[in-house]
Amino acid sequence: MLVLYSGAFGKAVAEALDRNRATEAVPLADRQGLDELFDRSGDSFVVFALDRPHPEFLEDLDDSLEARGLRWTAVTLRHRTLICGPLHKPGLGPCWRCYNRRHLTLTLPPYTPEIESAYNRACDTAMLDEVEGFLPTMVEMAAAQILRHEQEYEALAHGSMAVFDVFEGSLTPTKVVPLHGCRCRPTESDAGPERFVRHLRAVLGQGASS
Repeated sequence: MLVLYSGAFGKAVAEALDRNRATEAVPLADRQGLDELFDRSGDSFVVFALDRPHPEFLEDLDDSLEARGLRWTAVTLRHRTLICGPLHKPGLGPCWRCYNRRHLTLTLPPYTPEIESAYNRACDTAMLDEVEGFLPTMVEMAAAQILRHEQEYEALAHGSMAVFDVFEGSLTPTKVVPLHGCRCRPTESDAGPERFVRHLRAVLGQGASS
């Protein structure tokens, strides 16, 4: 397992993972030479353990990850939540670009897409100091979700994700669907009238169309 981490939280997650299985942990700050690192990682499961979002930088890695057919997942501290995922499957997605844009469209109050975009830019340009403070249970939860994504990789859907709300103590399973037209989606598509009719038949209990 290859773990790319940022901040004290990301490092703590990497250390927790290393207690369960062999890992190679590399600070995300070491941005030079990542292509070489991916080349020698073979078919390793790649993990991004992040104390904050790094959307622009991570989107720049999409081509490198996809070209090498690397499987990956992520855990990210974001405001009051711990976001576990999405689980990326080569050829199925979702990529970082899809995830970042889906996140902006689903922003909930008191945040807005404009606030989130400004926060993303601040994180990417290192305008913010390291995010301080996290619970040990958040580290263990993040590590557990990562190990689940690796161990149940075949059974889990691509884009699988879970969001833990620290204030409410809730864990919500969800999924990130790749954007239409994104290069990470399969080239084959069943979009159009036939798909609509097939789903309509299923809803009406008439079985699939022939």
